[in-house]
Amino acid sequence: MFKFGTGGWRAVIGDGFNKENIQLLAYAVKTLLTRENCQTPLVIGYDRRFLSKEAVKWFAEVFLHESQLKLWFINHSVPTPVVMYYTKANNFDYGMMVTASHNLAIYNGFKLFTKGGKDADLGVTGKVEQIAAELLAETAPLLPQIPYTPYEELLKAGRVKEFYPINDYLDSIAGQIDMAAIKKAGLRLIFDPMYGASGEALTALLLQARCQLEVIHHEHDTLFGGHMPSPSEERLGVMKATMQEGYYDAGIATDGDGDRLAILDDKHRYLSANEILSLVYYYFLEYKGMQGPVVRNLATTHLLDKIAHAYGQEAIEVKVGFKWVSQAMQQYQAILGGESSGGLALPTHINGKDGVFAAMLMIEMAAVSGKSISCLLDEMTAKFGKYYMQEKEFRFRQDQVEAVKRQLADITELKALPDYKQQVKKIRTDDGLKITFVDDSFVLLRFSGTEPVLRVFAESQAASETEALIKAACGLLRSEGLQI
Repeated sequence: MFKFGTGGWRAVIGDGFNKENIQLLAYAVKTLLTRENCQTPLVIGYDRRFLSKEAVKWFAEVFLHESQLKLWFINHSVPTPVVMYYTKANNFDYGMMVTASHNLAIYNGFKLFTKGGKDADLGVTGKVEQIAAELLAETAPLLPQIPYTPYEELLKAGRVKEFYPINDYLDSIAGQIDMAAIKKAGLRLIFDPMYGASGEALTALLLQARCQLEVIHHEHDTLFGGHMPSPSEERLGVMKATMQEGYYDAGIATDGDGDRLAILDDKHRYLSANEILSLVYYYFLEYKGMQGPVVRNLATTHLLDKIAHAYGQEAIEVKVGFKWVSQAMQQYQAILGGESSGGLALPTHINGKDGVFAAMLMIEMAAVSGKSISCLLDEMTAKFGKYYMQEKEFRFRQDQVEAVKRQLADITELKALPDYKQQVKKIRTDDGLKITFVDDSFVLLRFSGTEPVLRVFAESQAASETEALIKAACGLLRSEGLQI
């Protein structure tokens, strides 16, 4: 059986991610769309992970078996944002992507999108899970024998449309970026797609903008070089070493499915996702004269709040999961939304995060302002101060998760919080436990929606204070008998 979390369904290949569960998922999605009398095609894409392309074919064999539904298959690895863009641009009811995003190579999974190219909400994924559960109950203790039509037969019969809409996606981004300014700037860049699916797309845009470009780690490697395809500072050692051998205006890295971004500035400094998001918002308000709120999730920097308030704007806090960011962006007419895990979105693009578009925004920012990224970062820091965020994670077995969640709920209900020196401003418990203090520092304890991992976040304007917040939270967990 499959289970959707905040970032779709992800599971270990050969364990949860197997042909039987993919067929079950296809049956459930097929049943849902048939009940809804869906008239638009389901567009589906895949990334460079092991079994991604095969998973699409297994899905198609069940989805199209003896049905009137239509399937459009992007038969080339693409970033997740391509599927979201195409779903939105063509007003399709649903889209899907085979990916496990930035997870380890042993994982794969599916993301489901609804009209507008939005991440499917819990109501939709709950219906899919319920349909699957009902089928399993009917055949228990045996697995259901789900009928299918071989993919090659479907293809020959014209039931599947294979296509590659990358140019539509690239043209949409180029039309929203000041490409003329970037061409004039003549920037020298290095790009690391981390063996992921965004290499071709971002390379094409940067070359179109006449940047001097060096690309590393672009070859197809389903093991991602033996590392997690997440653009953390620790993973950018080769890029940093290359930059130190010659002058580069910036280093760019994207994750496995191209929806997250990391930057090394011209001084080889790593910019966190929080700094990137804050810089883009500052650029919009200060250099482009834009006005509007920013949306962030509750694990994202409060620096955004400080910038927003300085320009008479508002920062909206939502739960973790980009679907909540997208919804709030529409509700509050925000000009930017994002999260500390490495993604940002604009209302003029897709209803989700896009590392390719975010990279082009960062390059545009340097070109339009006429200032290096390091200069802009220092300028923002001088105005609003530096914020220090730390994150620790603790991994459990899947069968331990519910018990640990109950313990955390008990702590929250009893208000058995650490004896923090700061005065508490508010406590939020609808998505983990978040304590915000009067100086706008915070600590957050939250389980991942896709892995059996408990994450502890803390942020303040002093590194020592952030460390103390983390230490107190971990001490609380140990005092409750959790093995961390």
